[in-house]
Amino acid sequence: MHSYFLLAGKYDTPLYFHVKRLRDGRSFASRSVLAKQDGNAIFSLTCSFQKPESRPANIQYKMPDVYPPEYKHYEIYDHKNHEPHGSIFLRPDLNVSIFDKYKFESRTATHKDPEICKVLEAVPDSYGSNGELKSRHGDETGPPYNLRWFRINENLEKVSKQVHFLAIAFMSDFWAPCNVSVPYFWGYNEGKLELSMMTTLDNSVWFHSDLRSDEWLLFESESPTVVGGRQLIKGRFYTSSGRYVASFTQENVYRTKVLKPDARSRLEYSHILPKLVEHGNIDKKVDSKNDFKKLPKL
Repeated sequence: MHSYFLLAGKYDTPLYFHVKRLRDGRSFASRSVLAKQDGNAIFSLTCSFQKPESRPANIQYKMPDVYPPEYKHYEIYDHKNHEPHGSIFLRPDLNVSIFDKYKFESRTATHKDPEICKVLEAVPDSYGSNGELKSRHGDETGPPYNLRWFRINENLEKVSKQVHFLAIAFMSDFWAPCNVSVPYFWGYNEGKLELSMMTTLDNSVWFHSDLRSDEWLLFESESPTVVGGRQLIKGRFYTSSGRYVASFTQENVYRTKVLKPDARSRLEYSHILPKLVEHGNIDKKVDSKNDFKKLPKL
């Protein structure tokens, strides 16, 4: 599913979808969609559908080695309907209201490696127990990488699987941009750079297998490059048993201003080559009781 956001939409204005049948084959079908509002095209989409197939090949990246969402460091923050969404992304554990209707739960995914855990804790640690902003890692520049658990807080057992896919598409765009912006606005760069504009240009999602959006999913996102006012984001979704169920990429307008001369605005990070770690059964639960006996000390 490949989406392009052409103009800003209006929440209280009718939206008309024009669907064109591109092709219907024996295994695949393709459609294009143009969304119009007030006579203007504001959104376009191309999508591909496939009949289910059973094939022997099954290759995936391993789910990051994290503790289950029940393991929490932080007090859960309840987002109120009237509050702007921009301020909530710093919160480590929170419940979010979308359009005053849909309830999402989001929790920090704590990595089991103490060194990785320390690096990824930069953003959650920026809030103290009293909810005020602070900078525990003031001299560090965190990576453009984030791990989060999330789910819809209601029973969706009886809805069609397409609803669960829609939730994944929504969450990929809703969470990713702020969660991978750690290097630019928190830690060392806090108060030294300003984000003057950020908006989605395009978003693509690939659904690899069925999933449940009302069950905990691990959302892994990273931003490998920001250049020329454009930010690229890549991400993966895993079930709590370790199945890799969806992928996404997104590009945003990402314009920043340097507020202080010592800001770190040009950054480069290492990239690790994947290696084979397992073959055979990949469905493994992460909520075993033994996990809680090996918690890292922060």
